[in-house]
Order: sequence, then C-alpha cells, then structure tokens
Amino acid sequence: MLALSYGVLIDRNIIRAGFILIGVFGCISVLFLLLQAQFLAMAQMMIYAVGITLVVVIALMLTNRILNTSAASTCRSSASRPSSLPA
Repeated sequence: MLALSYGVLIDRNIIRAGFILIGVFGCISVLFLLLQAQFLAMAQMMIYAVGITLVVVIALMLTNRILNTSAASTCRSSASRPSSLPA
C-alpha cells in the first residue's frame, strides 16, 4: 500500500496516478477485510475506489482533451502569423 501511495505522489502522468489511486483504495479495503470489518471494506470499494476515483479520472481525461485542443489551436494561430508582425 505504501508503494502505491508513493507511486501516486511521484507519477508525472496524472491519469496513471488516478488509476494507481484505485489500487491504494483497494489495499485499504483489504486491510478492513483483515480486521473483520466487511461493511467498511465494501463501502471503501464502492464509494472511494469505484465512485470518486473514476469520476476524477474521467474529469481529468475530459479536461486534458480540452486543454490539448486549445493548445493546438493556439500553436496553429501563432504559426500562421508572419514573424514581422507583433502578437
């Protein structure tokens, strides 16, 4: 669990870090199972691992697509300008 937590912190790709976060929440759920707390383990998996993390990952994927589109249009518009004209 600590290795996965460290992976979330140091990973440069935010989408991959979101998927690693699912593993962290899964490990926490296993700890609850070892403590004989089945309800908390299932709540951990259903609420955090599946619900919140996937919403965050999907939101990041959509935001990343919007940012890439706007960056590409900015590059195209600055490339089409003559270099002698000010921006």
